[in-house]
Amino acid sequence: MHSRQMIHNRNGQFVESKGLVTTTLDEITAVCKNGDVHALETILNSIPSDKLDHYLNAMVQDDQSPFTYFTPLMIASIHGHDSIVRFLLENYSHHCIVDAQNYSSQYDFDYKFDVEHFNKQTALWLAVKCKHLNAVRTLVSLGKANVNQKADYDYSVSNWTPLRLACDNGQLEMVEYLIENGADLYHTDKNNSTSLMVASRRGYDNIVQYLLKLDDNSNHLLNAVNNKGSTALHAATVSGQLNVVKLLLEQHHAKIVKDDDGYTPLTIAGINNQKALMNYFIKNKTQFSYTISEIIDELELIGSYHMINCYQSDFESAYHYLLWAMQLRYNDPKVPILKNNLPSPIEAYGYCTECRTIEELNSIKNNPNRMIIECLMIRERVDVTSTFLNFLDHQADSCGYNLYSFDNDGCLRGPEECQLAIRLWLHAYHLRIQTQVDLKKCVSCLKKCATIMGELINYKRTKEIQFDMLMKVLEATEHEYQRNKNLEPILDVEQENDNFSCLLSEDDEAVGNNGDKCLYIILNLLFNALKVLACKKKKKQERKAVIVKRVQQYIDSDWRTLSDNKTLLHLSLMEYHNSVSVGICRRFPSLVVVQLLLSCQVSINAIDCHYYTPLHDLASNKFKKLTKEKWNDIKIIFKLLIDGGAHLDAIAQGKTPEDCTEHENLKSFFRMHSIQHSLKCLCSRMIQKNELNYRDCIPKPLHPFIEIH
Repeated sequence: MHSRQMIHNRNGQFVESKGLVTTTLDEITAVCKNGDVHALETILNSIPSDKLDHYLNAMVQDDQSPFTYFTPLMIASIHGHDSIVRFLLENYSHHCIVDAQNYSSQYDFDYKFDVEHFNKQTALWLAVKCKHLNAVRTLVSLGKANVNQKADYDYSVSNWTPLRLACDNGQLEMVEYLIENGADLYHTDKNNSTSLMVASRRGYDNIVQYLLKLDDNSNHLLNAVNNKGSTALHAATVSGQLNVVKLLLEQHHAKIVKDDDGYTPLTIAGINNQKALMNYFIKNKTQFSYTISEIIDELELIGSYHMINCYQSDFESAYHYLLWAMQLRYNDPKVPILKNNLPSPIEAYGYCTECRTIEELNSIKNNPNRMIIECLMIRERVDVTSTFLNFLDHQADSCGYNLYSFDNDGCLRGPEECQLAIRLWLHAYHLRIQTQVDLKKCVSCLKKCATIMGELINYKRTKEIQFDMLMKVLEATEHEYQRNKNLEPILDVEQENDNFSCLLSEDDEAVGNNGDKCLYIILNLLFNALKVLACKKKKKQERKAVIVKRVQQYIDSDWRTLSDNKTLLHLSLMEYHNSVSVGICRRFPSLVVVQLLLSCQVSINAIDCHYYTPLHDLASNKFKKLTKEKWNDIKIIFKLLIDGGAHLDAIAQGKTPEDCTEHENLKSFFRMHSIQHSLKCLCSRMIQKNELNYRDCIPKPLHPFIEIH
């Protein structure tokens, strides 16, 4: 038994009761399992009438469903003991809660509490699930049980009704009984899938036929779509149910539509290599209003799927369908169906164009990278959907890395593949912006570009990085930062006193995080660019000037994190920001980036919304397991900040930078530089200490100086 005795009360709530006798509960559970009506009657007669409500609605475990708790009526329904169900409803209906709902509970020994899940399954729901029609009839006729109870099938599948269960089980008689007694024909689950879709996917043509006889004149059930844009016809095709497909099309004239991925049932049949279904659709193309051009588009879409899907490339199938499509184009040599109005060649695809003839297709069939590009171009031409963007992401990942290798070379592929990967990731970003599809992955695309470049530097392949491509990624990241900055005003700036309020709402948090991540990427790209310049002498001064000009623009525009108003100098001095590593493929702080920012006259005493200066952030790093070389860099950075005028006496949340320091090496740096209070600093501290109103009497440029003291 469970450590607690839970009872389902008439308010639909679970309450705890400590007055029940465990052995009595066990006896009731046992007889409900074995169907002994006389034994149950004897037990219940021995219980005081004021306790019957508690015993008959107590939640107990059933051996067939560990950690799940049921009332006695539910247990009898699960085991199909109609005699027990009938006995309880005829004699104890005023005690039994017919629509009581069950729950699951499992004790978590690590955290020492019960992990509970309320399944919302009733006795009727469970009787349908277990295919006990007689118990269902009794529960409905005597108990007036709710035939439209929505419950969770398991932790991940929810909002299933008894009708949906019956359709999934293939029980036509059960389906008929439920509908005759008020089951909602048009109910949908959390994915907006109907019972017809379930029966179609399972291939139960008798249930499909019965449900469609009850559909309204507008065929709402027949042509209903779920959250993915799929219909019952899609559902039948996915599982290869040719009999149901014929029934839906030939007898009920179901509409052939595209789902949210741009797939018709014919596409799905090809993706799953269901030859019988494909032949059926193509043989009857005229009846189903397919033109030859549409068939060609479908075949090309199917071929591209087999090459670029996220699971496993099927080269032979991809070539088979592309060749089939090309042969249809030239089926009538006098009037070929040519590829017209193709998009202009783009850098991402190596300025390739789609094959227009069988000869051109044959020339690339032994070149995997070119075949991938061919299929990406086809798929993009057809439609840019979230699914296609996932395919593009997958191909970019596969091009850049050998995902199944554990070599010491970081799993990076060769120069050509790495360049292709960067181009594809950048293209994936631009497509998302152009189509406004799957925007949540924009920052990830740009980070992938920076990661590949960072890996190339780590493995001494810096010369492979193309400076012009790096600048294109940098430009895209700048755009993405501005886009996120414009989505929501993350920081509340009070105009009267210029103080920052750093409270983020849940909706703003993701925007702030993405904007901040753009700044991390920019800093890493600047690091990469400086490394490229160090090993490539060509146009070095010209390219260095380009980088300096961009950094100067960031500083002049005062680019800061959206979550806490930190400057680029703050970030360049931090290992982690909001628990996220600032460095990509390396550890920050970065000496070369700090030097670059300081050369552009970045504000050395800028404050974030918590009044932290860059020196505070440098001092707050944990610095675990740093090499001697890295410590030398930190020492140089520290001296650069001090020489540049960083205030050792700046106060943030009551602490100076030295107060924030934990690492002994850092403490020694501070000891070598004692605080020298200038008259200006002393005056500022006096103003702050005595809370004097200075804003109307002191020039505004001096306000930040006072605030850091």
